Amino acid sequence: MGGCFVLNAKSALFSSLLIAALTPLPMIAQPTAQPDLGKQLDMLVNKHAYETKSVQLAWQEGGAIYTILETAANGKGKDIVAYDSASGQRSILISAAQLTPAGATAPLAIDGYSWSSERS
Repeated sequence: MGGCFVLNAKSALFSSLLIAALTPLPMIAQPTAQPDLGKQLDMLVNKHAYETKSVQLAWQEGGAIYTILETAANGKGKDIVAYDSASGQRSILISAAQLTPAGATAPLAIDGYSWSSERS
């Protein structure tokens, strides 16, 4: 019986070593750098680094035209542009330049817009 015990002990040792060799070691947590909250707030509020991309569309004249915000040709600000639904003809109704106050270097930001029934 003693030989049987040794054989079982060897088998148990071999099984334990095999399991240990095949079991992945737990990942050692690496310290991560803490984000600079001030920098993140500056990027969010002042530099608009996390702006969402959305489309604001407004139908006019019973669907004959629609208006949409488009990036100005110089890349600074937004124009309010109208498209004729039938022909696709494009016209700028309000340019970013018109939204730039005297003495300012950039136009006012447009968060949204709507038209009155008189389109004013």
